[in-house]
Amino acid sequence: MIDLLSSQVPVIPTSQGVPIRLSVLRSVAELQSIREHWVKWQQHPNCDFEFFRTVVGSLETVVRPQVMVVFRGEAPVGMLIGRLDQSSVDLSIGYKRIISVPALSLTLLHGGWVGETSDEIAQALKNGVLQSLHAGEADFVYFNHPRTDGHLYEAVSKVAQTGATGFIGTLRNHRGMNLYPSSAEFVKHLGTKERNNQKRRARRLQEDYGEKASIVSYRAVSELETLIRDSDQVAKKTYQRALGVGFEDTPDLRERMRTEAEHGWLRGFVLYLDHVPVAFWLGTCYGQTFYSGFTGYDPDFSKYSPGMYLLIKAMEELCEQNSDGALKKADFGLGDAEWKQVLGDLEWQDAPVWIFPTTAKGFLLLSIRRVSGFLDSTAKRLLSKFQLIAKVKRAWRKRLGGS
Repeated sequence: MIDLLSSQVPVIPTSQGVPIRLSVLRSVAELQSIREHWVKWQQHPNCDFEFFRTVVGSLETVVRPQVMVVFRGEAPVGMLIGRLDQSSVDLSIGYKRIISVPALSLTLLHGGWVGETSDEIAQALKNGVLQSLHAGEADFVYFNHPRTDGHLYEAVSKVAQTGATGFIGTLRNHRGMNLYPSSAEFVKHLGTKERNNQKRRARRLQEDYGEKASIVSYRAVSELETLIRDSDQVAKKTYQRALGVGFEDTPDLRERMRTEAEHGWLRGFVLYLDHVPVAFWLGTCYGQTFYSGFTGYDPDFSKYSPGMYLLIKAMEELCEQNSDGALKKADFGLGDAEWKQVLGDLEWQDAPVWIFPTTAKGFLLLSIRRVSGFLDSTAKRLLSKFQLIAKVKRAWRKRLGGS
């Protein structure tokens, strides 16, 4: 009999003929045992070893880490980074929450599957996740937007589809861009139309503001207060902030940005017109990738297209500083905003996956999740069918952004 709450879960030997086993790390202290391999494998700033330890030790909603490590023989070969969270399952339409049921979530992080990413390892991790769920460690499992072209998504989406205990969220485009070793090469990549658009933006800003139009880049800890203050000043005027999904000056976000600045990862860009911040872009350089974070612009200055102007100028600076080719690509994150389509030359798809246990609470949570997903997808289909998405966004900006 297997003790599902122990730290060792046996796994059946597989194709390579070497037995594999899965170990579950459930405390901050246990994480140290895998530190060497973790640091070697880590690819995403959210899953950086030191950053992850800080988050699970400081966020009140985090109960504990839940990190699954697969060993082949005695050697660790793959890992899935997660945590146990005090969360909820919500009935929502768009950003409007109607019902919220508190629940304990086993959250598997985006970018948290590292090391060997074969089907063999994916199956072992899937089995470990299901064993933890059926042992009652969580009320549900949430896979945070794995890539749909990967083995892990294939394994867990089959469970969600065939077991009648899961839900697969809407597939979302995820765009990025190959980075260039000079600003000239990046500008060439934009194409004639967008180069001309950018020249018009620059000309209009020059005519109205001259030298009082400037872009400042921020990276250092000593610059954090100014960056946060000015970004927050712009964010207050965006519809994203009014909907509760935009940048906001909070203790948790401050701590994250401080950590990024201390490690040299932080990249912040702010466009000023006559010393007034009107657009910002926050990002993180980690490993070989620039990860886009929050963006926003003041709708009162929309005639200048300040957001797009800033994005292109910031990418020029990133590429100009990349003469050694250390940065290989930019990751623009989830969503298919127009600027991502203009700048991007990389594209893939992600989708969230939820799995629930066959308990009374599990069926309740699954029902709420499915109804919410149905209402949300139906609304999006109708808006898309009648070409109303752009109009709705403009209405949100006007109503919630104060324009």
